[in-house]
Amino acid sequence: MQIISHRGASTEAPENTLLAFDRAIQQGVDALETDVLLTKDGQMVCRHDNLIQKDGSWYYLEELTAEEVRQIDLGGGGHIPSLEEVLERYGRKLPLLLDLKCPGLAVKLKSYFTQHKMPAGLHFTSFFLDEIRALVEAFPEAGHSIVLSALPGRFQPLFEDARAREVSLYRGYLTLDTVKKLQDQDIRIRVYPVNVPKEAAKFKEWKIDGIFTDQPGVMQFLRKK
Repeated sequence: MQIISHRGASTEAPENTLLAFDRAIQQGVDALETDVLLTKDGQMVCRHDNLIQKDGSWYYLEELTAEEVRQIDLGGGGHIPSLEEVLERYGRKLPLLLDLKCPGLAVKLKSYFTQHKMPAGLHFTSFFLDEIRALVEAFPEAGHSIVLSALPGRFQPLFEDARAREVSLYRGYLTLDTVKKLQDQDIRIRVYPVNVPKEAAKFKEWKIDGIFTDQPGVMQFLRKK
């Protein structure tokens, strides 16, 4: 079972920052996950929440330029990195999973990767099926999955529509019955966010393919037989 950092080692450093990603690698992970949003000037940055505080006021991320976003101190010298920074720093080190948090990113990614080499092991995931479908068509060699809070009764059409055979599922609603239904259809499963060792051990017993965790150091026990 893969141990994937959820926005880096995000209990020890500001999430989705280089500080958090570096710490996760130090603790030992199989892959890094980061969220991606767009700024006012159309730049891709690694950020989960669309709202952010700057100079005592709240803004939507799309109201700020990439430079304005970069100047925000998230604590400890951490800042919101551009996706390009993350790809250049980690793309040759280990697999990256990009969680696309808004529409329009597929177009930006297609443009970016016509000018830059795609890292091996790059994976796209999202709640937005249109984004994933577009990236399957553009980059069939990459990984692709959809994100769901819970699995609907008739789940097969979702995967057919997105043209993906992998899913990231919220831990709170997951049951062994759901896992078996997906595994019977040869659909790979990752679970988020998993921070309790007892729960992580259960998912390993269920033969889950990977977990997203805010505490990759804690989850190293999973590597023991």
